[in-house]
Amino acid sequence: MADPAQRVDRIGDGRPGAQPNADGLGFMVCPLCGCACGLNLHAQRSTPPHPTVVTVLPSKAPGWGASGLCMRGWQMGEILGSRRRLRTPMVWGTGQQERAEWDEALHTAAEALGRLREQDPSSIGIVLGDSLSNEEVFAAHQFAAMLGTPNVAALGLEIDAPAIDGLEQTLGAPYRAPAPEELDGADLFLCVNSNFQHINPRAAGAMARRLQGGARMALIDEVDQGLAIWAEVYARHRPGARVEALRQLVARLTGREATSAPLDSSQVTEIVSLIEHSRRVAIILSAEAITSVDEAVAIGRLARALRDEMRWVGVYLLPSGANTFGTLDMLAAGGSPHGMSALDMVSPDSGMRAVITIGEDLGRLFGPADLAQLRQRLEFGMALASFVCPTVELADVAVPVQMTAEREGTIRRPDGRVWWSQPILSPAGQSRPITAVLDDLAGLLGAETRWDDYDALWKQIQATAGGYGAVRLSDLRAGKLPRVGFDTAGVADVVDAASLRAAAPETPEPTDERPFMLVPRSTRGGWTTDPRCQGAHILRREATLYREHYVLMAPEDMKRLELREGDRAQVTTESGAAAVRVRSDSGIQPMVAVLPTEFPGLVRTLASRGGRRAEGGGVPSGPVTAEIRPVETR
Repeated sequence: MADPAQRVDRIGDGRPGAQPNADGLGFMVCPLCGCACGLNLHAQRSTPPHPTVVTVLPSKAPGWGASGLCMRGWQMGEILGSRRRLRTPMVWGTGQQERAEWDEALHTAAEALGRLREQDPSSIGIVLGDSLSNEEVFAAHQFAAMLGTPNVAALGLEIDAPAIDGLEQTLGAPYRAPAPEELDGADLFLCVNSNFQHINPRAAGAMARRLQGGARMALIDEVDQGLAIWAEVYARHRPGARVEALRQLVARLTGREATSAPLDSSQVTEIVSLIEHSRRVAIILSAEAITSVDEAVAIGRLARALRDEMRWVGVYLLPSGANTFGTLDMLAAGGSPHGMSALDMVSPDSGMRAVITIGEDLGRLFGPADLAQLRQRLEFGMALASFVCPTVELADVAVPVQMTAEREGTIRRPDGRVWWSQPILSPAGQSRPITAVLDDLAGLLGAETRWDDYDALWKQIQATAGGYGAVRLSDLRAGKLPRVGFDTAGVADVVDAASLRAAAPETPEPTDERPFMLVPRSTRGGWTTDPRCQGAHILRREATLYREHYVLMAPEDMKRLELREGDRAQVTTESGAAAVRVRSDSGIQPMVAVLPTEFPGLVRTLASRGGRRAEGGGVPSGPVTAEIRPVETR
């Protein structure tokens, strides 16, 4: 067996047919976040009943993971072989889900979908995950067209869409990020959200290494979630005032008068001084942290204000999913479906009678009670999933599908490069490729397709997806990283305008009755709701720290309210009330509390607007006023 240390930098095996390497060494792209780090897996196969031992090795492939991986990435071997994988088809029987054969599961699904297609095909919706391969998204788009429904959308893409659209508006073209390796030599980092090290950890690690080498950083955010320790200037603004804060900085840079000034003037002066002494400036942001197009437009205008003939400026938007931009490209292939958004599909008045989820868990939008109510409104639910999750447990039909490293597939990174993952491991249980499952369903519904033929599918992508005509599958399998052309679609070509142009909610003023500002944000435990991360023992153990609902508060507020770490408090807002644990965080300013978005049911209860609890659509993102007091005990 070959020494893996001598071959860790190899990307792909370059052999036609993309079969796993004889020595079990292969390259894959981590699907767990938008960093999409490249890594190598070394599978040491044993004879049954002994399991295959999978070792994770870092890759020097260019990208955020070029010098290492995060805690999640190192566990990829255990995640792929986890006991929490969905391994057999499941069909809802008499009051519970029961194991089924593939033929039974597919025929049950085809019967239900065929009936609805005859009655009203537009009542069928397909919700896609944001880590599917280009080929899987393309096949799902074609499957929707075969059913006759325009309603196919990607939830992660819609979460990221306002940030992408705002940058595309101001920069005047489909967004294309600089390559991560272009950060080398950056002497100033401007960060507009302090939690991207939780959302996209390896990007934060890449920045930290350059800060240790002498680069400087300015942070503009409403709270600090651990990043300010690196900042030369931390300019804190009031909750919900990111747009005004960025406009204030742009006004100072362009010599205009700001209409409002949420930032301290002396801190703005310090940031301007840092900019004036910099020649390579990187603006880094997580799309998930941007709540409106207006915020992204303000970031784009800041980038334009910074650029001159002597200064390089790179805007690094970090998506929430590993293949957000490839998903956008594939949904635009052959014309946008122009159907309902994923958020509209799951709203109470959508009229949906069936929803098919492919690689997506609606638990990221709903708590258990809300998800159960959604399921009751549907006549049929189907899940194509790799892991057991709340969506799978409520589906009429759930079928196991292969993950990356079990099948070949490509993604498109924000910088335009296309990456290929090769099959390295045997599929878990009875799992099949998503493209093959959709092809089988289409056949049962009377259509002739070739989605299970990877080479034929790629030719269809080349012919219909903008920018992919010159991307050759043979190059990808040989380990090359070709770039797509600049004729890729913009996000406004795929995501409906109503989702993009939704106005940011107005920020209320605290009152004597509700003196706290409660701010929904992703926190350190945000990844714990990903069912894939529950597949690794060390991650599952870490997740127990974030199992109970909690809010983060300033230590001085907890002391004033006589609350200790882990005590229970009653949080009351205009839309509802809940008892939660409290945790201290020194990065939070007094009279502000952070409401973790990893608890979507709690966020819907507490952060909805208009005095009523949200029942559908996206998770509320704007700050609300709240009363926080200790829970009375006897």
